[in-house]
Amino acid sequence: MVEDETDELLQDDKKNLILLTLNASACANLNKYQKAEKVFQIGLSNYPKSEDLNNNYLNLLIKKNDFEKAIEIAEKAVNAGVTNSNILNGLGLAYSNLNKIDNAIEYFKKSLKLTHPISMLHIIWPIVYEPKSNSKRPKNITMMH
Repeated sequence: MVEDETDELLQDDKKNLILLTLNASACANLNKYQKAEKVFQIGLSNYPKSEDLNNNYLNLLIKKNDFEKAIEIAEKAVNAGVTNSNILNGLGLAYSNLNKIDNAIEYFKKSLKLTHPISMLHIIWPIVYEPKSNSKRPKNITMMH
C-alpha cells in the first residue's frame, strides 16, 4: 500500500517533496484525513510554493467541507506566488459554498484566464451544443477575454 511504503521512506527522508505529496494524498484518498492534514502541513512548511501539495490539500479541505480553512490555505498559496488555475478554481468553489458569490466569481474568472480554452471544451460543449433540426452542429462559440 502506498501509504505504508511512503511512511517507511519518510522515516529516512522527512523532507522529500515527492514522498510527502504521495503520502498525504494516499492518506486523503483512504479517508485518513487527520493524518493527511498533518503530512500536508509538514510538507507546506518546507515547500510553501508546491503546487501539488497546495492543490491536494485544498481538495481535501473542500472534500471535508472545511471551506474557511480551504480559503485560508489557498490564499496563503496565492500570496506565496502559487497562481495556477486549480488553486484559483478551488478558491472559487470554497467561496461559492460559503455563499460568497462575488468572491467566487472573481476567482472562477481568474482561473479561467489561466486555463487554455481548448481544455475547457469538455465543460463548454454540453452547454453550447444545440441540435439544429436533424443536424448536429454546435452554436457559435466565442471566448471572453
